[in-house]
Amino acid sequence: MWTSPGNPISWQYIDIIPTRLVRHMSMSPNYVNDQTLFANTYGGGNLWTATGAASWFFQNSGMLLPYTDAAAISPNFAADKTAFSGTAGNLERTTNGGTTYQKMAMLGATAHVRGLAVSPAFAQDGTVLIGVNNGGEGSVNPPYVTYQGKQYPNEGVFLSTNQGNNWIPTGLSGPPVNSVAISPGFASDRTAFAASASKGLYKSTDGGLTWASVSLPGSLVQIGVVVVSPAFPTDQTVYVAPITGSLLKSTNGGATWTALPRTANLLVLDIQLSPNYASDQTFFAATIQSGVMKSTNDGTTMIPQSAFPDEFVTAVAISPNYTNDRTVFAAAYHSIYKSTNGGSTWTDTTPPARIEESRTVDSNTTGQPPPTIAYQGSWSSTSSASASTSAYMTTTTSQNTALLNFTGTGVRWVSLMGPLQGSATILLDGVSQGTVSLTAATNQYQQTVWQTQGLPCAPHTFTVSATPQSGQSVTLDAFDIWIDGCP
Repeated sequence: MWTSPGNPISWQYIDIIPTRLVRHMSMSPNYVNDQTLFANTYGGGNLWTATGAASWFFQNSGMLLPYTDAAAISPNFAADKTAFSGTAGNLERTTNGGTTYQKMAMLGATAHVRGLAVSPAFAQDGTVLIGVNNGGEGSVNPPYVTYQGKQYPNEGVFLSTNQGNNWIPTGLSGPPVNSVAISPGFASDRTAFAASASKGLYKSTDGGLTWASVSLPGSLVQIGVVVVSPAFPTDQTVYVAPITGSLLKSTNGGATWTALPRTANLLVLDIQLSPNYASDQTFFAATIQSGVMKSTNDGTTMIPQSAFPDEFVTAVAISPNYTNDRTVFAAAYHSIYKSTNGGSTWTDTTPPARIEESRTVDSNTTGQPPPTIAYQGSWSSTSSASASTSAYMTTTTSQNTALLNFTGTGVRWVSLMGPLQGSATILLDGVSQGTVSLTAATNQYQQTVWQTQGLPCAPHTFTVSATPQSGQSVTLDAFDIWIDGCP
């Protein structure tokens, strides 16, 4: 969207779906000791904290796309440091706590990974269930993949039994899948569920090899989210959230369902159950129009958390030690918030939002991100696994500029520094901020070369004007922005 303050010659770009928007949050099973959480963002890649959100940092080295979707973390993260991020083109895995990522092979094809679930016995069985939803007609991903000489639809659930290294198609081949849930007793009961935004709900009892359609009330076939109880082997409880609204519960493994009271018009994007759900009957739901909602009686009543500062919530995460620390995180349209008293009060953790070098004006290319960064002059993209999301922009010509439009209270320029890097002058809202040198003795990637915070919350422009000498270049890897203090 573009807005004008009254002068039709002057227009300011406004992000409707900003890069800070969080798709999923994954909490370390050892959070009580390592304080680790990571958030998948729409356009900024992976945002991590190892301090319980006292500070945040981006970890995108090796990532091929910043538009992350599904996420999962190993139950043995403390030892194996393994986590997964799905994107519109592939599945990315880290085995060093997010420091670097590697693309996992998907039968030689690209695929939009929208659902992920890791086996509770991951250390032993290496099982990952991957839900693929390419978006139907017009997708840039191929419609079919080849496995053992046969073609299979490039949508549905795919199975890996070697920690994501290789995938195979399963009996759920064809329906687009956007949410997957695995029973905590998977090692023995082999049970999993998969939700399709157009075909309903499916259940597997043989480790994900074959699937059966689950009957839901009425004509509900558009399911956005499925979750299972931490005590599923004994209570058989499953929740699903249709994308058209309402919240359904089953207490017999999906055989029959009841709609939770007063949820008919509630649009739920995420549900997280307390790790002690069998005793406290507590869960939190992220909703589009009612913020964070909480139930302490198995869903009989759901109470909006009145202290929560936003109405549009996309993801929630509950501490594995919730019984003692009462810690909950909720990602909303404007920020990520933390509660340490079970949702009674919330604190803004003020994470930055990353804007990658690829968010540029390109009127000749369809499907490109919005024009957040405008380049003037001869800039070129350079691939590098050491860069944030594997690329940066570079120019060797003096006076070439890169202009960032943003609304917020702070900005940070992230770049490559090295012996062949030159200098640049910078302007904030047209006012010179001096010259920044990118020269260093050795190449150093993803360095903060300039930042400021505490600006008035308003539309701003930040301009990098390259001034390299002969044989030098100036690079732009990413910008980070803050909006803390904005209404």
